[in-house]
Amino acid sequence: MITRGKNINANIPLAKACKADAEKLCKNTWVFGPTAEGRIIACLREDKDKLSKACKAEVYKVQMAVATDYRADPEMAALCKADIEQYCKGVKDGGGRVTACLRSTRAQLKPECAEAVFRQELEADEDLRLNIVVYRKCLGDKKRFCPDVAPGNAQARDCLVSARNEDGFSPACRDELEAMIEARVHDFRIDARLRRACKDQMQDCVGMDIYEGDET
Repeated sequence: MITRGKNINANIPLAKACKADAEKLCKNTWVFGPTAEGRIIACLREDKDKLSKACKAEVYKVQMAVATDYRADPEMAALCKADIEQYCKGVKDGGGRVTACLRSTRAQLKPECAEAVFRQELEADEDLRLNIVVYRKCLGDKKRFCPDVAPGNAQARDCLVSARNEDGFSPACRDELEAMIEARVHDFRIDARLRRACKDQMQDCVGMDIYEGDET
């Protein structure tokens, strides 16, 4: 899946399911990075809410691959190479560990890497399963306190946040949720629900592109 992230045609199920969606939504892919690798896939990830059901299912598989191993995202791998070598040297690939390391050092990252990490963080805020480290620590709590809450639209995250002070809630999951809350306090754009509801107002009031890594 790592190499298939560079070219949509190398991922046959994705290419078949998303052919019409890509033709409709991804004509101007130059905005998705300095190199051609992975641009169409990045476009589909960006416009996931507009995709057909079959295409969305395949794009989710790509998102999960990226969440598990940053190298499945050619843009992140290229833009964050130097930062990974500087701040995450020795962190084992896979399991979402390198991405978690980059998030923990966000203040020190180069702007282009910070933006790539930010984009993946937006996806993870929408769907907790895409934050591999947090999801693994919180899976037991999800089953216990939020068993009927469907993934997506930040629903599982919100349920767990609401239940985090209940008796029997695991400290490991609570700590991760508290860190997520603190991150949203420092950068409100990470809050998927707020961003989705107030996108136009954010741009008008703050005068920035909410997808940029740094506020202006």
